[in-house]
Amino acid sequence: MPANTVLPAISGTPQVGQTLVGSNGTWANGPTSFTYQWQRAAPTPNVSNFSTASESTITVDGKPFINRNANKAWSITNPDSQTLIYEVRSGDKWAPDTPGKERSISDGPGTMFPPGTEVNVSYNFMMTSPTVRTVSTFFDIAQFHNNDTELGGSTSPPFEIDLQPNDQMNITIGWLTAHPSSITSISNQMVNGVNISYGYAFQDTVNIVRGHNYAMRIQCKVDPTAGFLNVWRDGVQIVNYSGPLGFNFDTYWANGIYRAAGPDTQIAQFQNLIITTGPYSLGTASTYMPIGECTDSHG
Repeated sequence: MPANTVLPAISGTPQVGQTLVGSNGTWANGPTSFTYQWQRAAPTPNVSNFSTASESTITVDGKPFINRNANKAWSITNPDSQTLIYEVRSGDKWAPDTPGKERSISDGPGTMFPPGTEVNVSYNFMMTSPTVRTVSTFFDIAQFHNNDTELGGSTSPPFEIDLQPNDQMNITIGWLTAHPSSITSISNQMVNGVNISYGYAFQDTVNIVRGHNYAMRIQCKVDPTAGFLNVWRDGVQIVNYSGPLGFNFDTYWANGIYRAAGPDTQIAQFQNLIITTGPYSLGTASTYMPIGECTDSHG
């Protein structure tokens, strides 16, 4: 019977996108073949200093995030150290918002990314409420944002993920220069003499699956001439864009629910948010999964 004398080991950096190498160890009466199976390990806790209060600061992935919500008991909850759950019910207005808007989000203006910075975001996302969104004219669930009035007038984010026109996941971007041929144009606006355009980088043709935990991965460089955006969903690349992106201002990450007022209750769950800067090794789109989603086995 085989007897282990030196334990098997795994070397490398246990981080998304990095390669790990396994060794068989040393055996007496050694086996002729080995079978390996990945076991899901508990991710490193990355939500701390949690508070439910609107305008309170919590810590996510070591970075300060500010809650913006209606200050209800259900607006944001933290069932474990990897998870934030955002809930918006009819009438849940964040105090500074104009009428007709409802939100529960966490955003990170304490961590700003200058133009030309590559930012990498991975997280798991799930709509846990069963009701399909059908009424709201906008329903944002994640975005890179800059100050709304940097140009002296209100602008939409240079990157956002939303659900529209019903429950389809769409990704929109904004830019300052000529319309990129690869983007389906949505609208233009003039702000203090500056022309801003918006378009679809991705339009899904079917509704999201409610109750499904999507593994999301984003590589983004906001740059007025040499930007890029790559997005993977459940390991499949859905955006591969390079060109003008953003309005040449610092940006920050935000997630949760921000919508036009509606009668329905909507709940979104975000887990394992990781934000890094600089070039980041992905491996291949077919094998990539954010933390918490690796359950494959191989022999």
